[in-house]
Amino acid sequence: ILASPTATVAAQAVSDVSTQTATTSSNNLPPQIHITNPTVSEKDGKVNFLLTRTGNTSNYLAARYFTIDQGAKAGLNYLAAAGQLVFEPGQVSKTITVELPQNQIYTGKQQFQVEAAITKESSTPISSWSVALTDTNGSLVRQWTHDLTPTVALPTDPVNPLSNTTGEFDFYVTADKNGQATLSFNVTGDPKANGIYVQNANGKWVNFVNNGSTGVVISDNSDGTKTVKLNFQDGGRGDSDASVNGVIKVNLAITNSPLKTVVGTPLKDTLTGSSQATQIIGLGGGDTLTGNAGLVNEFTYTSTAETGSIITNFQTGKDVINLREVLDSLNYQGSDPIADHYVGFKHIASGTFVTLDNDGLGTKDIARNFIFVKGVSENQLHSLNNFVF
Repeated sequence: ILASPTATVAAQAVSDVSTQTATTSSNNLPPQIHITNPTVSEKDGKVNFLLTRTGNTSNYLAARYFTIDQGAKAGLNYLAAAGQLVFEPGQVSKTITVELPQNQIYTGKQQFQVEAAITKESSTPISSWSVALTDTNGSLVRQWTHDLTPTVALPTDPVNPLSNTTGEFDFYVTADKNGQATLSFNVTGDPKANGIYVQNANGKWVNFVNNGSTGVVISDNSDGTKTVKLNFQDGGRGDSDASVNGVIKVNLAITNSPLKTVVGTPLKDTLTGSSQATQIIGLGGGDTLTGNAGLVNEFTYTSTAETGSIITNFQTGKDVINLREVLDSLNYQGSDPIADHYVGFKHIASGTFVTLDNDGLGTKDIARNFIFVKGVSENQLHSLNNFVF
Protein backbone atom coordinates (compact mmCIF):
# COMPACT_ATOMS: atom_id res chain seq x y z
CA ILE A 1 0.00 0.00 0.00
CA LEU A 2 1.34 3.42 -0.92
CA ALA A 3 0.61 6.61 0.95
CA SER A 4 0.49 8.65 -2.26
CA PRO A 5 -2.79 9.42 -4.04
CA THR A 6 -1.82 7.18 -6.94
CA ALA A 7 -1.06 4.16 -4.81
CA THR A 8 -3.41 1.18 -4.85
CA VAL A 9 -4.27 -1.78 -2.72
CA ALA A 10 -5.63 -4.71 -4.68
CA ALA A 11 -7.90 -7.09 -2.82
CA GLN A 12 -8.44 -10.47 -4.38
CA ALA A 13 -11.82 -12.10 -3.86
CA VAL A 14 -12.46 -15.81 -3.77
CA SER A 15 -15.87 -17.41 -3.45
CA ASP A 16 -16.95 -20.87 -2.47
CA VAL A 17 -19.57 -22.02 -4.98
CA SER A 18 -21.91 -24.96 -5.04
CA THR A 19 -21.15 -27.93 -7.28
CA GLN A 20 -24.73 -29.14 -7.61
CA THR A 21 -26.13 -29.76 -11.06
CA ALA A 22 -28.03 -26.80 -12.55
CA THR A 23 -31.54 -27.08 -13.92
CA THR A 24 -33.30 -25.04 -16.60
CA SER A 25 -35.04 -22.54 -14.30
CA SER A 26 -32.85 -19.87 -12.68
CA ASN A 27 -34.77 -20.24 -9.40
CA ASN A 28 -33.86 -23.92 -9.36
CA LEU A 29 -30.17 -23.25 -9.82
CA PRO A 30 -27.99 -23.88 -6.76
CA PRO A 31 -27.01 -20.63 -5.00
CA GLN A 32 -23.61 -19.15 -5.69
CA ILE A 33 -21.74 -16.16 -4.27
CA HIS A 34 -19.66 -13.87 -6.49
CA ILE A 35 -17.34 -11.18 -5.06
CA THR A 36 -15.98 -8.10 -6.82
CA ASN A 37 -12.23 -7.53 -7.07
CA PRO A 38 -11.75 -3.84 -6.18
CA THR A 39 -8.60 -1.71 -6.32
CA VAL A 40 -8.40 1.35 -4.05
CA SER A 41 -5.90 3.82 -2.59
CA GLU A 42 -4.93 3.74 1.05
CA LYS A 43 -6.12 7.34 1.39
CA ASP A 44 -9.68 6.10 0.77
CA GLY A 45 -9.58 4.55 4.24
CA LYS A 46 -11.60 1.51 3.27
CA VAL A 47 -12.32 -0.97 0.52
CA ASN A 48 -15.82 -2.25 -0.31
CA PHE A 49 -16.47 -5.73 -1.65
CA LEU A 50 -19.80 -6.36 -3.36
CA LEU A 51 -21.15 -9.87 -2.86
CA THR A 52 -23.80 -10.98 -5.33
CA ARG A 53 -25.77 -14.17 -5.21
CA THR A 54 -27.15 -16.04 -8.18
CA GLY A 55 -29.39 -19.06 -8.51
CA ASN A 56 -32.41 -19.48 -6.26
CA THR A 57 -33.10 -16.14 -4.55
CA SER A 58 -36.42 -17.05 -2.93
CA ASN A 59 -34.92 -18.25 0.35
CA TYR A 60 -32.75 -16.79 3.09
CA LEU A 61 -29.09 -17.48 2.37
CA ALA A 62 -26.24 -17.24 4.90
CA ALA A 63 -22.59 -16.91 3.94
CA ARG A 64 -19.54 -16.51 6.15
CA TYR A 65 -16.70 -14.28 5.00
CA PHE A 66 -13.22 -13.53 6.27
CA THR A 67 -10.03 -11.75 5.24
CA ILE A 68 -6.73 -13.55 4.63
CA ASP A 69 -3.23 -12.09 4.43
CA GLN A 70 -1.30 -12.13 1.20
CA GLY A 71 1.30 -9.42 0.64
CA ALA A 72 -0.83 -7.09 2.79
CA LYS A 73 -0.80 -7.95 6.51
CA ALA A 74 -3.77 -7.62 8.86
CA GLY A 75 -3.23 -4.91 11.45
CA LEU A 76 -0.56 -3.20 9.37
CA ASN A 77 -2.02 -2.77 5.86
CA TYR A 78 -5.69 -3.47 6.57
CA LEU A 79 -7.92 -4.37 9.54
CA ALA A 80 -8.99 -7.99 9.64
CA ALA A 81 -12.71 -8.66 9.29
CA ALA A 82 -15.00 -11.66 9.42
CA GLY A 83 -18.68 -12.40 9.81
CA GLN A 84 -21.83 -14.07 8.60
CA LEU A 85 -24.10 -12.08 6.32
CA VAL A 86 -27.63 -13.05 5.37
CA PHE A 87 -29.44 -12.44 2.08
CA GLU A 88 -33.17 -12.07 2.58
CA PRO A 89 -35.59 -13.52 0.02
CA GLY A 90 -35.27 -11.53 -3.21
CA GLN A 91 -32.11 -9.75 -2.06
CA VAL A 92 -29.21 -10.32 -4.45
CA SER A 93 -26.32 -8.17 -3.17
CA LYS A 94 -24.49 -7.32 0.05
CA THR A 95 -21.47 -5.13 0.76
CA ILE A 96 -18.51 -5.97 3.00
CA THR A 97 -16.33 -3.04 4.11
CA VAL A 98 -12.71 -3.57 5.16
CA GLU A 99 -10.99 -0.62 6.85
CA LEU A 100 -7.52 0.58 5.80
CA PRO A 101 -5.35 2.22 8.51
CA GLN A 102 -4.04 5.68 7.67
CA ASN A 103 -0.43 5.11 8.69
CA GLN A 104 1.29 6.96 5.82
CA ILE A 105 3.81 4.13 5.42
CA TYR A 106 5.09 3.44 1.89
CA THR A 107 4.79 -0.29 1.18
CA GLY A 108 4.09 -0.49 -2.55
CA LYS A 109 1.19 -2.34 -4.08
CA GLN A 110 -0.20 -4.96 -1.70
CA GLN A 111 -2.98 -7.53 -1.84
CA PHE A 112 -5.14 -9.32 0.64
CA GLN A 113 -7.87 -11.86 0.08
CA VAL A 114 -11.54 -12.09 1.00
CA GLU A 115 -13.14 -15.51 1.00
CA ALA A 116 -16.83 -16.33 1.34
CA ALA A 117 -18.61 -19.63 1.84
CA ILE A 118 -22.31 -20.44 1.78
CA THR A 119 -23.27 -21.94 5.13
CA LYS A 120 -27.05 -22.25 5.11
CA GLU A 121 -30.14 -21.82 2.95
CA SER A 122 -33.52 -21.62 4.68
CA SER A 123 -37.12 -20.61 4.17
CA THR A 124 -37.08 -19.07 7.69
CA PRO A 125 -34.97 -16.12 8.95
CA ILE A 126 -31.27 -16.63 9.79
CA SER A 127 -29.30 -14.44 12.20
CA SER A 128 -26.25 -12.53 10.99
CA TRP A 129 -23.12 -11.22 12.69
CA SER A 130 -19.97 -9.40 11.70
CA VAL A 131 -16.64 -8.58 13.29
CA ALA A 132 -14.07 -5.90 12.52
CA LEU A 133 -10.87 -6.37 14.48
CA THR A 134 -9.17 -3.05 15.18
CA ASP A 135 -5.87 -2.33 16.86
CA THR A 136 -5.45 -0.18 19.97
CA ASN A 137 -2.50 0.75 22.19
CA GLY A 138 -0.19 0.38 19.19
CA SER A 139 -0.99 -3.33 18.88
CA LEU A 140 -0.73 -5.04 15.52
CA VAL A 141 -2.87 -7.96 14.44
CA ARG A 142 -1.03 -10.46 12.30
CA GLN A 143 -1.64 -13.84 10.63
CA TRP A 144 -5.40 -13.60 11.06
CA THR A 145 -7.25 -16.74 10.01
CA HIS A 146 -10.88 -17.75 10.29
CA ASP A 147 -11.70 -21.45 10.41
CA LEU A 148 -15.13 -22.27 9.01
CA THR A 149 -14.95 -25.84 10.27
CA PRO A 150 -12.94 -25.79 13.52
CA THR A 151 -10.78 -28.88 13.98
CA VAL A 152 -9.95 -28.13 17.62
CA ALA A 153 -12.47 -29.56 20.06
CA LEU A 154 -14.38 -26.90 22.00
CA PRO A 155 -15.57 -27.49 25.57
CA THR A 156 -18.00 -30.36 25.95
CA ASP A 157 -19.11 -29.92 29.54
CA PRO A 158 -22.82 -30.60 30.18
CA VAL A 159 -23.65 -26.96 30.81
CA ASN A 160 -22.31 -25.44 27.62
CA PRO A 161 -21.53 -27.91 24.81
CA LEU A 162 -20.91 -24.99 22.42
CA SER A 163 -22.63 -26.83 19.60
CA ASN A 164 -23.49 -23.49 17.93
CA THR A 165 -19.95 -22.23 17.30
CA THR A 166 -20.20 -19.32 14.86
CA GLY A 167 -16.53 -18.57 14.38
CA GLU A 168 -13.04 -19.58 15.37
CA PHE A 169 -10.22 -17.07 14.93
CA ASP A 170 -6.46 -17.35 15.30
CA PHE A 171 -4.16 -14.33 15.32
CA TYR A 172 -1.06 -12.81 16.88
CA VAL A 173 -0.91 -9.38 18.50
CA THR A 174 2.05 -7.39 19.77
CA ALA A 175 2.06 -6.46 23.46
CA ASP A 176 2.84 -2.96 24.74
CA LYS A 177 5.72 -2.16 27.11
CA ASN A 178 3.62 -3.42 30.03
CA GLY A 179 2.98 -6.75 28.31
CA GLN A 180 -0.66 -5.90 27.64
CA ALA A 181 -2.82 -5.56 24.56
CA THR A 182 -6.42 -4.50 24.03
CA LEU A 183 -8.24 -5.34 20.82
CA SER A 184 -11.76 -4.32 19.82
CA PHE A 185 -14.41 -6.16 17.86
CA ASN A 186 -17.17 -4.00 16.39
CA VAL A 187 -20.04 -6.43 16.30
CA THR A 188 -23.51 -6.43 14.82
CA GLY A 189 -25.99 -8.70 16.55
CA ASP A 190 -26.09 -9.56 20.24
CA PRO A 191 -22.77 -11.00 21.47
CA LYS A 192 -22.62 -12.55 24.91
CA ALA A 193 -19.51 -12.26 27.04
CA ASN A 194 -19.98 -15.86 28.17
CA GLY A 195 -20.00 -16.93 24.51
CA ILE A 196 -16.37 -15.89 23.93
CA TYR A 197 -13.69 -18.47 24.66
CA VAL A 198 -9.89 -18.51 24.38
CA GLN A 199 -7.64 -21.52 24.10
CA ASN A 200 -4.96 -21.95 26.75
CA ALA A 201 -1.45 -23.37 26.41
CA ASN A 202 -2.77 -26.88 27.12
CA GLY A 203 -5.11 -26.70 24.14
CA LYS A 204 -8.21 -26.39 26.35
CA TRP A 205 -10.88 -23.73 25.85
CA VAL A 206 -11.75 -21.40 28.73
CA ASN A 207 -14.40 -18.74 29.14
CA PHE A 208 -12.75 -15.33 28.66
CA VAL A 209 -14.99 -13.54 31.16
CA ASN A 210 -13.59 -10.25 32.47
CA ASN A 211 -11.71 -10.66 35.75
CA GLY A 212 -10.73 -7.01 36.12
CA SER A 213 -7.42 -7.24 34.26
CA THR A 214 -8.00 -9.61 31.34
CA GLY A 215 -11.12 -10.79 29.55
CA VAL A 216 -14.09 -9.47 27.60
CA VAL A 217 -15.85 -6.12 28.07
CA ILE A 218 -18.94 -5.36 25.93
CA SER A 219 -20.36 -1.86 25.44
CA ASP A 220 -23.24 -0.44 23.39
CA ASN A 221 -22.73 1.99 20.49
CA SER A 222 -25.12 4.72 19.36
CA ASP A 223 -25.61 3.04 15.97
CA GLY A 224 -27.00 -0.12 17.53
CA THR A 225 -23.78 -2.13 17.20
CA LYS A 226 -21.67 -3.30 20.11
CA THR A 227 -17.97 -3.01 20.85
CA VAL A 228 -16.29 -6.07 22.32
CA LYS A 229 -12.94 -5.27 23.92
CA LEU A 230 -10.53 -8.12 24.52
CA ASN A 231 -7.86 -7.49 27.16
CA PHE A 232 -4.80 -9.75 27.04
CA GLN A 233 -1.61 -10.19 29.07
CA ASP A 234 1.62 -11.43 27.50
CA GLY A 235 2.35 -14.87 28.93
CA GLY A 236 -0.91 -14.80 30.86
CA ARG A 237 -4.61 -15.40 30.39
CA GLY A 238 -5.55 -15.37 26.70
CA ASP A 239 -1.98 -15.96 25.47
CA SER A 240 -1.98 -19.53 24.18
CA ASP A 241 1.81 -19.75 23.92
CA ALA A 242 2.07 -18.89 27.66
CA SER A 243 5.44 -17.19 27.03
CA VAL A 244 6.46 -13.64 27.88
CA ASN A 245 7.93 -12.83 24.47
CA GLY A 246 6.27 -9.58 23.37
CA VAL A 247 3.76 -11.45 21.19
CA ILE A 248 0.35 -12.69 22.31
CA LYS A 249 -0.93 -15.72 20.41
CA VAL A 250 -4.71 -15.77 20.46
CA ASN A 251 -7.05 -18.62 19.58
CA LEU A 252 -10.57 -17.24 19.96
CA ALA A 253 -13.99 -18.85 19.56
CA ILE A 254 -17.29 -16.97 19.35
CA THR A 255 -20.33 -19.06 20.23
CA ASN A 256 -24.06 -18.79 20.65
CA SER A 257 -23.93 -19.67 24.32
CA PRO A 258 -27.23 -20.67 25.98
CA LEU A 259 -25.93 -19.72 29.42
CA LYS A 260 -26.89 -16.76 31.54
CA THR A 261 -23.81 -15.40 33.31
CA VAL A 262 -23.75 -14.06 36.88
CA VAL A 263 -20.39 -12.47 37.70
CA GLY A 264 -19.17 -11.28 41.08
CA THR A 265 -16.36 -8.95 42.14
CA PRO A 266 -12.92 -9.49 43.72
CA LEU A 267 -14.68 -8.88 47.06
CA LYS A 268 -16.85 -11.30 49.03
CA ASP A 269 -20.17 -11.72 47.17
CA THR A 270 -23.42 -13.65 47.51
CA LEU A 271 -24.44 -14.75 44.01
CA THR A 272 -27.58 -16.57 42.90
CA GLY A 273 -28.43 -18.28 39.62
CA SER A 274 -31.04 -16.96 37.22
CA SER A 275 -34.26 -18.49 35.90
CA GLN A 276 -32.30 -20.29 33.16
CA ALA A 277 -29.13 -22.36 32.93
CA THR A 278 -26.49 -20.20 34.60
CA GLN A 279 -22.75 -19.86 34.86
CA ILE A 280 -21.82 -18.27 38.21
CA ILE A 281 -18.35 -16.72 38.38
CA GLY A 282 -17.24 -15.37 41.76
CA LEU A 283 -13.86 -13.77 40.84
CA GLY A 284 -12.50 -14.01 44.37
CA GLY A 285 -13.27 -13.09 47.95
CA GLY A 286 -14.68 -16.33 49.35
CA ASP A 287 -18.12 -16.00 47.73
CA THR A 288 -21.34 -17.83 48.52
CA LEU A 289 -22.82 -19.28 45.33
CA THR A 290 -26.35 -20.64 44.94
CA GLY A 291 -27.58 -22.21 41.72
CA ASN A 292 -31.16 -22.53 40.56
CA ALA A 293 -32.55 -25.87 41.72
CA GLY A 294 -33.77 -28.05 38.88
CA LEU A 295 -31.71 -26.21 36.25
CA VAL A 296 -28.14 -26.75 35.13
CA ASN A 297 -25.57 -24.51 36.83
CA GLU A 298 -21.84 -24.10 36.25
CA PHE A 299 -19.81 -22.74 39.17
CA THR A 300 -16.66 -21.30 37.59
CA TYR A 301 -13.46 -20.43 39.43
CA THR A 302 -10.68 -18.42 37.79
CA SER A 303 -7.92 -18.30 40.44
CA THR A 304 -6.74 -19.67 43.78
CA ALA A 305 -7.72 -16.31 45.32
CA GLU A 306 -11.26 -17.70 45.59
CA THR A 307 -10.35 -19.89 48.58
CA GLY A 308 -13.22 -20.05 51.07
CA SER A 309 -16.04 -20.09 48.52
CA ILE A 310 -19.23 -21.95 49.44
CA ILE A 311 -21.65 -23.67 47.05
CA THR A 312 -24.96 -24.06 48.84
CA ASN A 313 -27.05 -26.36 46.63
CA PHE A 314 -24.85 -28.35 44.26
CA GLN A 315 -26.78 -30.95 42.22
CA THR A 316 -24.55 -33.96 41.52
CA GLY A 317 -24.96 -35.34 38.03
CA LYS A 318 -26.38 -32.04 36.79
CA ASP A 319 -24.26 -29.09 37.98
CA VAL A 320 -20.51 -28.79 37.37
CA ILE A 321 -17.61 -27.04 39.10
CA ASN A 322 -15.24 -25.51 36.54
CA LEU A 323 -11.63 -25.49 37.81
CA ARG A 324 -9.95 -25.23 34.41
CA GLU A 325 -8.40 -21.79 34.92
CA VAL A 326 -7.39 -22.57 38.50
CA LEU A 327 -5.44 -25.62 37.30
CA ASP A 328 -3.92 -23.54 34.50
CA SER A 329 -2.57 -21.15 37.13
CA LEU A 330 -0.87 -24.14 38.80
CA ASN A 331 0.67 -25.17 35.47
CA TYR A 332 -1.11 -28.50 35.64
CA GLN A 333 -0.51 -30.44 32.40
CA GLY A 334 -2.41 -33.67 32.98
CA SER A 335 -5.94 -34.82 32.20
CA ASP A 336 -7.16 -36.14 35.58
CA PRO A 337 -6.21 -33.79 38.44
CA ILE A 338 -8.11 -35.99 40.92
CA ALA A 339 -5.99 -39.04 40.13
CA ASP A 340 -2.90 -36.82 40.09
CA HIS A 341 -3.78 -35.47 43.58
CA TYR A 342 -4.03 -31.81 42.54
CA VAL A 343 -7.75 -31.91 43.41
CA GLY A 344 -8.99 -33.82 46.45
CA PHE A 345 -11.89 -34.09 48.88
CA LYS A 346 -12.39 -33.84 52.64
CA HIS A 347 -15.77 -34.67 54.13
CA ILE A 348 -17.25 -33.14 57.28
CA ALA A 349 -20.75 -33.49 58.73
CA SER A 350 -22.33 -30.66 56.74
CA GLY A 351 -20.70 -31.27 53.36
CA THR A 352 -17.41 -31.75 51.52
CA PHE A 353 -14.37 -29.56 50.91
CA VAL A 354 -12.77 -29.59 47.48
CA THR A 355 -9.04 -29.31 48.20
CA LEU A 356 -6.13 -28.06 46.08
CA ASP A 357 -2.51 -29.16 46.13
CA ASN A 358 -0.16 -26.98 44.06
CA ASP A 359 2.16 -29.85 43.11
CA GLY A 360 0.01 -32.97 43.39
CA LEU A 361 2.20 -35.84 44.59
CA GLY A 362 5.15 -33.47 44.97
CA THR A 363 6.56 -32.64 48.38
CA LYS A 364 6.66 -28.82 48.25
CA ASP A 365 2.97 -28.28 49.02
CA ILE A 366 0.14 -29.91 50.93
CA ALA A 367 -3.58 -30.09 50.14
CA ARG A 368 -5.59 -27.14 51.45
CA ASN A 369 -9.32 -26.45 51.57
CA PHE A 370 -10.49 -24.47 48.54
CA ILE A 371 -14.29 -24.76 48.04
CA PHE A 372 -16.91 -26.02 50.46
CA VAL A 373 -19.84 -27.86 48.83
CA LYS A 374 -22.69 -27.88 51.28
CA GLY A 375 -24.89 -30.95 51.80
CA VAL A 376 -22.95 -33.22 49.43
CA SER A 377 -20.96 -36.25 50.58
CA GLU A 378 -17.45 -37.08 49.39
CA ASN A 379 -18.73 -40.17 47.57
CA GLN A 380 -21.30 -38.08 45.70
CA LEU A 381 -18.81 -35.36 44.75
CA HIS A 382 -15.82 -37.58 43.90
CA SER A 383 -16.52 -37.95 40.17
CA LEU A 384 -15.05 -36.40 37.02
CA ASN A 385 -18.64 -35.81 35.85
CA ASN A 386 -19.05 -33.12 38.51
CA PHE A 387 -16.11 -31.06 37.19
CA VAL A 388 -14.67 -29.29 34.19
CA PHE A 389 -10.88 -29.56 34.14
